[in-house]
Formats: sequence, C-alpha cells, structure tokens
Amino acid sequence: MYSNSHTYTSLIRCLPTAVAFVSKEFELVDASNKWLSILKVKTSQIGKSALDLLPKKDINWKQILQNCFEANTPKDSVILKSFGKKSISLRVEILPWKAENSTAIIGAILQVEDITIELENESRYHRIENLLETKASLSKIGTWEYTLSTDELIWSKMTKSIFEVNSSFVPTLDNAINFYTRGHSRNRISMAVHAAISSQTDYSDKLLIKTAKGKEKWIITACKAIAKNGKTVKLVGTVQDITEQTAQDEKSKENENLLYTLINNIPINIYVKDRFSRKILVNKAETEFLGFENAEDLIGKTDYDLYGKREAEISIDEDNAVFKTKKPMLNKQTSTITKDGRTVSFLSSKIPLFDKNGEVEGLLGISIDISDLKRKENQLKNLINVTAVQNKKLLNFTHIISHNLRSHTANFAMLLDFLKREENQEEKQKIMEMLDSSSEGLTEAITSLNQVININSKEENSKEELHLKKVVEDVTQDLNNFIKEHKAIIHVDIPDNIKVVGVREFTDNIILNLLTNAIKYKQPGKQPEITIEIEKNGKETLLHVRDNGIGINLKLYQKKLFGMYMTFHNNPEARGIGLYICKNQAEAMGAEIFVQSEVNIGSTFSICFYE
Repeated sequence: MYSNSHTYTSLIRCLPTAVAFVSKEFELVDASNKWLSILKVKTSQIGKSALDLLPKKDINWKQILQNCFEANTPKDSVILKSFGKKSISLRVEILPWKAENSTAIIGAILQVEDITIELENESRYHRIENLLETKASLSKIGTWEYTLSTDELIWSKMTKSIFEVNSSFVPTLDNAINFYTRGHSRNRISMAVHAAISSQTDYSDKLLIKTAKGKEKWIITACKAIAKNGKTVKLVGTVQDITEQTAQDEKSKENENLLYTLINNIPINIYVKDRFSRKILVNKAETEFLGFENAEDLIGKTDYDLYGKREAEISIDEDNAVFKTKKPMLNKQTSTITKDGRTVSFLSSKIPLFDKNGEVEGLLGISIDISDLKRKENQLKNLINVTAVQNKKLLNFTHIISHNLRSHTANFAMLLDFLKREENQEEKQKIMEMLDSSSEGLTEAITSLNQVININSKEENSKEELHLKKVVEDVTQDLNNFIKEHKAIIHVDIPDNIKVVGVREFTDNIILNLLTNAIKYKQPGKQPEITIEIEKNGKETLLHVRDNGIGINLKLYQKKLFGMYMTFHNNPEARGIGLYICKNQAEAMGAEIFVQSEVNIGSTFSICFYE
C-alpha cells in the first residue's frame, strides 16, 4: 500500500545483500545501502539513470538491461574484475523485476556479490560453501542437507540457532518435521518433502515452527532436489527466520486497517494518486460516487478512465501543478458530471505527498460534496434577487459557509498529513481521535448551515393562526426544569384573544432562544426575572421579552448582533448561531425582530408580527 512506501524504502536500504531496482526507463528506483556502498553511488543519485552510475568499462549495460526487460534472458550476470581501489571482483546478476501478482516485467533487479574469494578458490564446493556461510551470517539464513542413501540430515550452525537446539543436536528427518506446528504447517512440510523425494519437486513455503525452547517462529523453508539417473539422491535447502518481519507486517496491517476504517466511515471522498496520477488508494465514499462496488476496481485508473476528456484534463492539470510547485491546492470548488448525467459540486483539495528526499511522490485528494449546499444557495439567490438587502445577505452567508468549511477541511488535511508522517503509535492514536473530533465538528457545522438554509425553504402554506399565549405557555412548560434550575421568575402578560399569523415551529424556536438567553446571561448574584407581554400598534402585534440580565453594549455590537457566529459575552457554550437563526426565522414568516438593551440593566427583544 501507498501508506507503507517509506517502510518499503527503509527495508530495501537495510537489506543485508547488495541489491538495486532499475525501471524500464533505466532509472535507479532504489537500492540497498550495501549496493550503494560497493558501487560508490550516493543516496542522492537514486532516481538518476542507472546507465550513468554503473561501471562502463567494456560493458553494454543498456543492451543487457534491454534483454532483461524483453525477457530474452531469464537471468544474466556480469563479472567486474579489479573494480575500485581495492581491486575486488564483483558479480552483477540481472533478473527481471515483475509486478506484484503479475507476470509483467516492470524493470530489472541488479544483485551485486563480491566474488573475489570465489574466483581465487579452486574448489566449486568450497566456493559455494563460503558464499552460503557469508549469506547466512548476514541474513540469518540457515542451510541443511539430507542424503537419502545414508538417511543423514545435516544442519548448519545458523539452522540449529533458528531451531534453538544445542550444537551437539543430531537432526533426523522425523524429528525435523516434528518441529513444525501440528496442522497446516506440519502437513505442508510433510507433503513437500515427500514430493521432493518422489518427483524432484522443489518447494519454498512460509510455515510455523515451535523451537526446542518452546518458542513459536515463522520461517521460510526452501528445498531443491538433486537427482542422479532420474532418481533423487539428495535434498539441499535453506531456513530463514522471518518472525520479526512477520510481526512487523501484521502490525502494519493493523495500522492500515485502522486507517481504512477511519477514512471509509468519513462522508468525504478521499483518494491517493501516485506521481503518474494513478489512483492507488480510495475510500468507500469515492468508490460509491464513481459507481464502483469494490475499491480494488479503481486502483491504477486515471481520471481519463473515469471522467470525460475535458474534466479529466482539468483534473490532471491540477495534479501536475501540485507536483511541480510542491504546494497544496486547497478548497477549490469544482463540478463533475456523473455517469447518470448529474452535476455534482465539490469543495476539493489536493495535497502533495513527499518522500524522504523531499520529492513529490504522489498526492492526497479530499473532496466534499457540496451539491445540496450549492443548490440551496442558488435557490436563495433566486429568491433574494428582489432586493439589494437580501442579495447582500446571501453573499455574506456564502462567504461564511466557505470560511467554515475551509477551516474544517484544512484542519482535516493537516491532521491526515500528521498521521502519514507520525511513527509513534500513541501519537497516531491521538491524531485519529482528533480526526474523529474534526469530522464531528464538520458534521455539526454542516447541520447548522443546513438548518439556516432550510429556514427560507418553508412553503407559504406552513403559516397558520397562532394563539400567542398558548405558544408561550407551551415553550415555558418545555423549559420548566431549566427555569427551576436557575430559579428564574417568568411573568406572562398576554391576553387570551391575541392571535398572529406565523410558522409555529419558527415562533416556538424564537421564544425558546430568547428565554434561554435571558436566563443564561443573568447578572451574577441576581435572580433572573423575565416579562413576556404584548403591545398592539395598529396592524402590528409586538411580543416583548424583557429581562434584567447583563445587557448588551449596542454601541459596539448593534450591527453584528444578529450576525452568524457572533458572540459577545465570552460564554464557552455560545456558538453565535441562535440569534442569527431567530432573525432568519422571523423574516422567513414575514415578521421582524429587534432589540433594546443597556449594560447591567437588561434587554428587551421584540418580535413584530404583521397582519
């Protein structure tokens, strides 16, 4: 997976063997530190042309690598004699580099071995023995040899170390097989050994053993059958302890599963692209939006495979700009036409992902579907074109939405970037908790914004005749526990016959907000006292809510009082949305709301209903 690219690089660099990977464009993709050291190649030269880095004396590297790419030679080797100041001899083996789970050749693997001693030795047997011993000491790979005619099994020193037996232990075929755990592993090794003896079938398998000291280990065991006159005479093989590597792989898998669980449950489209704009990771939301059932079906696809030509070109241009400038593209509003012809609006961000050398190796894409918000925004625009005041109101509201979503998205992107770069597991857990909190905050913000937008979408026929006294009594009854808790006194002076035309839901909410604010913003040490009364003025009916609270400095806040996200008293629970919603609800049902207030004396909020 993409999230493990740095891990893979670290593993390659730390390989005990001198190995390098070359792409079909002859680029040195990566190499172990040993390979770099032997060939005198600097780490900064990774990514350069291998043709410029390999020793050129009498060797046509381009032709050799081309043969490998075209599978003309399954394996090739080159001997470099008297290489370097120390006059060492090297063997460079060139093997095809195949894609995972595929036979396609994507490059070449160059493995370098120091064969100075090998060339000096006259005995091929001793040469192989020395090489195996060297490899065993570097990679902790043990060897074994079984002779059928004598029924003799020989373990190397490293093999005995892996199985945790003492140096005097005499292995047999039976007791060797019994080290493998019962069930799958023992059955597999038994059948593999039988096939090797009976039909010269080589094997290599990952199995579980229990050592002489009772410790479970994962090993890779391999075997090659040696035949004479068509009959197996000997088995030779290796045993490699991969317990630590397996544990690391499982831990990485657990972390990946946690990350997948997180991003798949966020209602935001998330994807990762490589340097060639191919998708290498997508979450559930992105998969469903693109009309696929399985995320795997999207891996390797570009925008040209998923969108129309024009849309794909725009997206690829954005990708290339991020790759070139190494700077993120944040919160750009984009539109996409889906397969069923729908136009979907997104708030999109593309964030560069860097390798350890500071080079961009891909990007993280985040898209928030704002189609509903855009549609409702357009509806509001059409409705408020009648007056300049309403038009200004919509523009201000649009700016607020953009700012609110941008803040959440930027925070979310920053946390994801922290998560990608953080190695400490406890810190990763903290970041994931912050991501969850950020997601909840974004959802709450969008819910609040939707609530505001929905106010003006109420149909005219939702208005009805309201008995104001009954409305006020119902609201105060709902707030009964809150009123008692704060020991508030409520005076209701509304005649029974007073009726107005309005939306019951909006009227309830306005009165509820005004009452709770009057109680919350009481003067310290003073019992809150609130009077609700009616004033008739021709065709106007005014509902006054008077309190003896801390009041509001209208000289400072008159113009901002009913603004969105405006707070005035440093109350940590204040969100600055209540009065904004009250004003919008009043106007949506054809009423008005205004205020009179003096600091430390109290406030009077008035709702004016028109006949």
